[in-house]
Amino acid sequence: MLRNSLPTGWRWARLDDLCDGVYDCPHSTPKLTNTGPYVVRTQDIVSGVFRTDRAARVSDETYLERTRRVTPTRGDLLYSREGTYFGIAAEVPQSTRVCLGQRMVLIRPNSETLDFRFLRHWLNSPLMARHISGFRDGSVAERLNLPTIRSLPVLVPPILEQHAIAEALGTLDDKIAVNERIAATSRALGIAQFDAACAAGSRNVTIGSISSMLLRGGAPSYTEDPAQTTVINQKCIRGGRVDLGPARKTVTAKVRLDRILQKGDMLVNSTGVGTLGRVAVWTHDITATCDSHVTIVRPNPAAIPVMVGAYAILAAQPEIELLGEGSTGQTELGRTKLEQLPVQVPVIEACEALASQLYRLEERSKAALDENQTLTELRDTLLPQLISGELRVEEKNSSA
Repeated sequence: MLRNSLPTGWRWARLDDLCDGVYDCPHSTPKLTNTGPYVVRTQDIVSGVFRTDRAARVSDETYLERTRRVTPTRGDLLYSREGTYFGIAAEVPQSTRVCLGQRMVLIRPNSETLDFRFLRHWLNSPLMARHISGFRDGSVAERLNLPTIRSLPVLVPPILEQHAIAEALGTLDDKIAVNERIAATSRALGIAQFDAACAAGSRNVTIGSISSMLLRGGAPSYTEDPAQTTVINQKCIRGGRVDLGPARKTVTAKVRLDRILQKGDMLVNSTGVGTLGRVAVWTHDITATCDSHVTIVRPNPAAIPVMVGAYAILAAQPEIELLGEGSTGQTELGRTKLEQLPVQVPVIEACEALASQLYRLEERSKAALDENQTLTELRDTLLPQLISGELRVEEKNSSA
């Protein structure tokens, strides 16, 4: 909550009065390519950071077309205005060519009055999340119209204090980014080791033959004792990992024992358009299950080491994504098709050593992401206090 009286020198202002421009995206779907500049979509900035490792690309020609009005540059913010992930801001990365995808807005703050890093934290703060929830425009797809975005209220400290707040929060953000790179590198090394083992000698099996269970998640309803259980949905499955963010929910309910997730379980999105077939390895320590849109695939240790089975399914994601059946709006992934899908695994003699290597890499990745959970909680605790003036930081006589 904001204090009744503002700190000395703080003021309220409209967003567009503090910016050199607020620009809407081209209202067209760009053609994607394998190389070239990045195109920013709402799903690429869910965490408040533009993730280039997950972003799509466009040709130079498409980039020039989509930046004809304004070219995103360092100091600008990318803001999602519509869809599942709306009302989130991210910075344009240094020395990176990006253009706006659909449902995106570019915000260009005036650097003399508004630190872009401070503005990102303000726009992503719980205060603003509550504010924009009252301005949703649309019943099917949640969205903010451009006049609403331009009139968003901004609490403006003196510029030097903005720099200090941004630096304090940015230190945590930097460490979080380092940990994310460690996790991504660990996974990339694991994939490389799995591929190398297969190249040295492999065999074809089906997902069903190396799994002890393929079970669609569902509403919690069973077991002897109700417990606090986290329910994972398809929005949590991103980049081969499970994001324990706002897309999940926690319930106190009975859950079937076979639906309680175990380390090494593979979660497969089984419904939807665009996300169907995405897979993730479960490595968390919490008690959790999945909703009815996610299939739990449990590698069978009697047939294959659990982590090797997990990586085999992870490698098969492109093929899994093609297994959907049904109409455009009701695409589903059938369990039988998933069970029968061929995957490549190393020869039996190589599996134990490979499993040990993959396990160590996943544990290193997990340690980094666990630390991020703590850092994120600390940042989210400090954020509303700093952003509202309840907690003050020392101003520094330096520019951003």
